[in-house]
Amino acid sequence: NAYRKLCAAASKASHIRNIPGLESNHKESCLLTLSLDMNEKDCRYTDSDMEEMVRRMHVCMDHGFNSFQIRNNGASATALYRILQKQTPLALIQKCVLGGISVKPPGAKESWLFGADLVRNQISSALLQTGMDCLDSVHLQYDANSPYHLETIDLLRDMQREGKILSISGHNVPTQLMEVAKRDLNFQFDCNQVVCNVVDQRKLNDVQPYCVENDVNMW
Repeated sequence: NAYRKLCAAASKASHIRNIPGLESNHKESCLLTLSLDMNEKDCRYTDSDMEEMVRRMHVCMDHGFNSFQIRNNGASATALYRILQKQTPLALIQKCVLGGISVKPPGAKESWLFGADLVRNQISSALLQTGMDCLDSVHLQYDANSPYHLETIDLLRDMQREGKILSISGHNVPTQLMEVAKRDLNFQFDCNQVVCNVVDQRKLNDVQPYCVENDVNMW
């Protein structure tokens, strides 16, 4: 009953936004968010459970929900997102705000977050939820298969100019990306965290000369 009431309320709110005769191409500013609790202890989700959750998420989308948050963004959430990705057209997913959702293009070995729009939405949402005016630091984690690094860096720099971010750091960002960001965007990371070990220090050896020469902190 609670589930049906949620769908009915969302559908009503959706109809309120879409008033006949007032159609336009502007983006909707209202988010109807459904929080999914997958944080129960001693609970194991089967494939059929995930299929049912995705089916219900589709019903919620049909009734106007355009934002979903997974309470514990762990392995269960990743499995749910993978099924959602397979069964939902990409154009439909892109109209929603899905916290932490990742996409995997055909042939790609890894998955990554959506581009700059999702980054802005997530940071703005975090500021709203915490009541803070800005974030002290945002950490950009490097993924060799992602095409969004420069786009995301440009977006983070814009948000830094807006006063929403004080510092932008990197995680395992290679020299090549730092050079391109400096050349094309006139951007420099405040810090680059390099994860390596005493046996294999290739990552450290790759970035250390550039960081030393350009005063980029390392840790």
